[in-house]
Amino acid sequence: ARRGDAVHLSVLDDGPGPRAGGATRGHGVGLGNLRDRLERLYGGRAMLRLAERPGGGAVVEVTLPPA
Repeated sequence: ARRGDAVHLSVLDDGPGPRAGGATRGHGVGLGNLRDRLERLYGGRAMLRLAERPGGGAVVEVTLPPA
């Protein structure tokens, strides 16, 4: 979805969530790579957020600035 000029992506998961057994609790290789790439491409203008969902699961949100 677009919010102003930025693009906002959300990925919802209904699994056990980041605290339920993930040894890295949201700091795994995949999320680390994504954070690194966002920083290289956009500096501090992009945003990545991982949160637990009420009732279980997780949501990952990424906001990309205009090009």
